[in-house]
Amino acid sequence: MGNSKKNQEFAQRLNELLKKNNITQSELAKRMGIAKSSVNGWCKGTAYPRMDKMTELSSILNVDIFTLISGEKPYIISVDAEKFAQAMEIKEKPLLKQLKASFAKLNDKGQEKAASYVDDLSKIPEYKKE
Repeated sequence: MGNSKKNQEFAQRLNELLKKNNITQSELAKRMGIAKSSVNGWCKGTAYPRMDKMTELSSILNVDIFTLISGEKPYIISVDAEKFAQAMEIKEKPLLKQLKASFAKLNDKGQEKAASYVDDLSKIPEYKKE
């Protein structure tokens, strides 16, 4: 992609983000401590910001830097926490399920005591895994 095309595409994104965030070019320049002419050049596509300015821009415009530069959303894998927990339960040993259920019935003091007992048992050679 040529520089002019890159500049124009960035200018379009920048203008959309300024509008979305209700920020004027003058306000952006003031917040960044730069000349309004610099921001104007970015918005017209005649100039392109340095990387340090991109980082500052992404913060001001509430957008991640990848999206600001490329115009694409980053690839994020989302996990449904409840489904993940259910999947983990399936692989859980029955004894561990029983222990968790009993532990959940205890108050804070009881849970602390139970954790202490388990910790003590784990230190006894007779009860350690080989």
